[in-house]
Amino acid sequence: MKKIFSIFSIALVGVFAVSCSDDEKTVTPTMNVTPTTPIAFEAAGDTVTITVTVSETGWTVTKTGEWFAISATGGETSGSFTVSAIANTSANELTGSIRIASTKEGIEDVIINVTQAGVAATMSVAPTTPIAFGAAGDMVAITVTVVETGWTVTKTGEWFAISATGGETSGSFTVSAAANTSLDELTGSIRIASTEEGIEDVTINVTQAGRAAIPAESVSLDVSAAHIYYLVAPTEPSVEKPATVTLEATVYPPNADDQDVTWSSSDNAIATVANGVVTAVKPGVVDIIVTVAEDITDTCKVFVTTECGFIIADADLATTHNFNAAQTACPEGWRLPAATELTCMCSTNSDGKDNDLTYTAGYYWSSTLFNVNTGIQVSFNHELVGIACTEVALAGMNSIARNVRCIKDVVIPE
Repeated sequence: MKKIFSIFSIALVGVFAVSCSDDEKTVTPTMNVTPTTPIAFEAAGDTVTITVTVSETGWTVTKTGEWFAISATGGETSGSFTVSAIANTSANELTGSIRIASTKEGIEDVIINVTQAGVAATMSVAPTTPIAFGAAGDMVAITVTVVETGWTVTKTGEWFAISATGGETSGSFTVSAAANTSLDELTGSIRIASTEEGIEDVTINVTQAGRAAIPAESVSLDVSAAHIYYLVAPTEPSVEKPATVTLEATVYPPNADDQDVTWSSSDNAIATVANGVVTAVKPGVVDIIVTVAEDITDTCKVFVTTECGFIIADADLATTHNFNAAQTACPEGWRLPAATELTCMCSTNSDGKDNDLTYTAGYYWSSTLFNVNTGIQVSFNHELVGIACTEVALAGMNSIARNVRCIKDVVIPE
């Protein structure tokens, strides 16, 4: 009996010894999270993987922030989950956090902050190349693409139009120009600016070509011929003969751009011209020429005559004549004046006989060209004689004229 009790006691002691050994080997729950650094997403978004290693515990995941997602809310054993964010289309930074907690007490929670950058404000314009309109005008569309900014449009130049002055979101506007009716090139510019600071303005130059020039095709004068008088005695109030004539020039077509005409005389010694006004200098025939566009011309033939209606020769045709002689001294086509023509050519002071030549202001000429015995004389004002009667002398009853110029009859067109 004693032997049996002893064996039982030894057995109990052995059981007790084993139980104490098992308590000493109990495992402590653990949780390790990697990475634990803050998660900072770019505006475009991304995905990050978080690994949770546990021992003798489970784990849970919670988050603050609706703008990102987690792929798991926990587990009973070690595992991983992802944190992902889509693109942030706002300019604002997004914030949040995730908390990884053990299901056993005594293990500290792991908190990871999560942020995402806001999208940067941007503006792009297309096209940005200079706009060059033709003279006929046209329209060009400009597209403005913006992110988190508005935009404005301004212009320099009143000759073209823009269809909008800006917007709060992406959009477009047109640049249009009507026909350019001038010869000059038109210039201007448009400026597209962001409403946010830090974005560079976009400037687009705008030009429009001038229209093609309309050339002059012809120029015409109102008359093809004109008659004006050289006034032998301009100081006499009774003489009312025109010493000038005004010509008018018309350029065709009427809308030709070059309407400027120039005037010239073929002989300024006979007549001059300025702005279409022809002024007699001495008797003769002259061409008055009007020119446009350098080589387009028209001509008017102007006849400058004495008040008697004929042309007096130039000085190189002057000759000394004895009017008793045959009138053969003038060149072909020219003749000596008759007495009445000479009277018309020279200013008359008085009638009478005076062979002593006592008049200092006058000389004499027989009123009858070939009859030297009439004894009738006409006095001419020497101061005004210069054209035809440079010298007339009396030798008894024989009248001799020196340096009396030849004359030419002219037919003046109607």
